[in-house]
Amino acid sequence: SKNVIRDSHQRCIFIHDTNQVTVDDNVAFSTRGHCYATETGNEHDNVFTNNLAMETKKLLVSGTGQSDDPAKQLQNAAFWIRNMMNTFVNNRVAGCDDTGIWLEMKVKYGNQLNDDSFRDNVAHSCRTGLLTYKQGWIPAEGGHFKNIKVYKNWRGFKFHFTGIKFTNFVAADDRTYTYGFRNAGVDFEDSLFIGLSDDYRLRLNKDCPETNHGIDATFNNLLDGSNKQVHFKNVEFRNFNCNSRTITWGFDDRFANRNMGDPLVESGTTFTGTTLESARPALDCSTQNSQNWFMEDAHGVIGPNGKGPGFIIKDNAQMQAFLNGGCTGISYNQCSLMCEGACLRLVLIEPVGGGDYHSLTLTDQATQTSFTYTLDTWGESNGKAVVVVPKATYQGEFKDANGNSIITSSVNIEAFREPVCSNYVQSTDFTFQSDLCEGYYPGGVDKVVLSTVSESSLTYSSYSSGKRFPAIRLSASNENSCIRAETKLGVYFKAKLLNITDNNSPIDCIPGKNCPSGQFRIRQNKPDGEPYCNGWYYPPRSIVSWNKDEFNDVSSLFTVPAHCTGTDWKYFYFDINMGKGYPANTVEMIVDDVVVMIDEGQYTFPP
Repeated sequence: SKNVIRDSHQRCIFIHDTNQVTVDDNVAFSTRGHCYATETGNEHDNVFTNNLAMETKKLLVSGTGQSDDPAKQLQNAAFWIRNMMNTFVNNRVAGCDDTGIWLEMKVKYGNQLNDDSFRDNVAHSCRTGLLTYKQGWIPAEGGHFKNIKVYKNWRGFKFHFTGIKFTNFVAADDRTYTYGFRNAGVDFEDSLFIGLSDDYRLRLNKDCPETNHGIDATFNNLLDGSNKQVHFKNVEFRNFNCNSRTITWGFDDRFANRNMGDPLVESGTTFTGTTLESARPALDCSTQNSQNWFMEDAHGVIGPNGKGPGFIIKDNAQMQAFLNGGCTGISYNQCSLMCEGACLRLVLIEPVGGGDYHSLTLTDQATQTSFTYTLDTWGESNGKAVVVVPKATYQGEFKDANGNSIITSSVNIEAFREPVCSNYVQSTDFTFQSDLCEGYYPGGVDKVVLSTVSESSLTYSSYSSGKRFPAIRLSASNENSCIRAETKLGVYFKAKLLNITDNNSPIDCIPGKNCPSGQFRIRQNKPDGEPYCNGWYYPPRSIVSWNKDEFNDVSSLFTVPAHCTGTDWKYFYFDINMGKGYPANTVEMIVDDVVVMIDEGQYTFPP
């Protein structure tokens, strides 16, 4: 406590594998390397309060253990924090070559000590005020930063955060704020962003902010419905004028995603001293790779003047597909449209089951308006249709690259965050061609029968040693395109064996070894005639007992091979075998109540 450190060529006060230390009311001036730090990330329950770092400079040589990142060995931070299970309160950074406060976590999923353990800290006149790049911090129980100020930095902050809340945060006179790559669920509440402060304007005789865009935000971050975008609650943007913009949404090409996840969420947002429409949040028009972008203006305050609530969207065909021409251009953002009164929601739609899926055509059943979405081939939405649509009832049809319809075994629908507007689309508003399989395929009926055979019998008329001749062959609906790769088929029949050389006396067998069983003969062709799959496929044997004097229940659950990925079944047969080869004209097998059905979870093994 109450130490002065100056002109140090390597660090100031470091805590190394030590706990419960208080570092309070110290001053460090003109030092090199990290200044105050928890070094290894194992430290906990230490207290840093009321400390000042001034003119923190970079090291002159590398290889001194400054960072876990080899590319940043010369990087310095006035406060280098490796573990948030420590307290940092009322510390000040006044000038640094690189970073004011750097959270470079040893364990990025580690938690914060408590709700008040990081508050009242200030960083100004640095290259970056507050940094969590590159490792990031994703506390399992969330984090809370209170009363943090970053100002007069080249970059106010650069985050890799998930689940962090800022309360009474102030950022002013910074050239930019990077809220981008891999951020999710970051909340700003009761906070203030200032483009040009009165102090900066008066002392430096500035009329315009240094920044071209206040918050530089990435929209194509994690496409996961549980990972939310930035939230603003009672946030003020002050004095963003001239050519500055409050928020610019851009595309980060380091991400595989071409689409966005949840949009910005705001309530109580105000623009003070920000008189130009061009300062409002908008899309970076140099972004070419994205398929969609949208932002809800829930209260009619972040969009163009004179417009009520609605959505601002990227100006392209798929974003407008079902809006019936209800959008108008935005004078200050040529690549966006204002759709007043619209209520949109992001939905991911994924076909399940084998098939060369290429596109999804949605049709609004009321207006008969249709649009075809190409299934995404990038990132987290790979193999899915990414749609942003208003409330309607939609009929969906999946197609291959040649425009041929493909009937799915099922469809996964993930609807993202509910918008503030109330009349939004639900996952139940989408129906698909798989529903046309009613009666043949899962659709609410108890049993969907593909083929049935009543009592039948066949006596072998020839014999080759060791072979098991088929007694009954039936077609398991080889023309039914509802049977797809990994479809589960329940197989049921009754059987008994008779010795026809001994007055039809009953024949015994050993369950699981040589009792009657079944097998599928399947061939499915590619368009060029070569097979996706071709051969004999055996359901598991499931007879647990055999009473030679009665009909015996035989059942099994068969899964269509995953490599049968097409839709053209050359044949799909089910053969019932005696269980072993018998001499010709000696044994008769009688079968009854044969059922092959698509299973929806109702299959049970015999008692």
